[in-house]
Amino acid sequence: MRQFSSRNHIKILLSAFILFAIALPVLALEVNYPTVGGQTPGESLTGYIRYVFIFIASLAGIMAVTVLAIGGVQYMTSVGDVAKMKSAKSKIMSSLFGILLLLSSYIILNTINPNLTNIEEPTLIQLASVPLPVAPISSVPTADLLTRIKILAEDTRQVPDIIYNTAKVISGYTSSCDCDNTKPMCSC
Repeated sequence: MRQFSSRNHIKILLSAFILFAIALPVLALEVNYPTVGGQTPGESLTGYIRYVFIFIASLAGIMAVTVLAIGGVQYMTSVGDVAKMKSAKSKIMSSLFGILLLLSSYIILNTINPNLTNIEEPTLIQLASVPLPVAPISSVPTADLLTRIKILAEDTRQVPDIIYNTAKVISGYTSSCDCDNTKPMCSC
């Protein structure tokens, strides 16, 4: 048996790196996803989330039905062997429990809020832009450090007023919104 030296390890790693570097552009090609439940992933994140949700639910259902069929065939072919019958019954019960769990989770989520099972892309409203507060800094160059500190202190005193005025503008926007996201949670 021939042993590999560190030189051979470096050659193998370098070859693998070169092959990966050559194959990397191929990995960036467009992928054609299959249609699952009438859905294909869209261009947005919510499209992919919806697609993955439907894909996983469909896959779980297919697996449960397959295990149910396998368990049924095993039960029919057990021919009185108690261990095989017990194993087949266990598979049948587990698959029925899986199907029941899958369906009941969908029903519960849909009963609580139908939007939990209907994943849609959120729509955002465009707000008017609010200029960010900028602390006024004097452009007077000074060599005296104490004078520069006094100028900065005077400029800094104006910042709370700018922040207060900006907060009033933002409060005006949020008070005109009628959604529950901007209402306070407490009764104070």
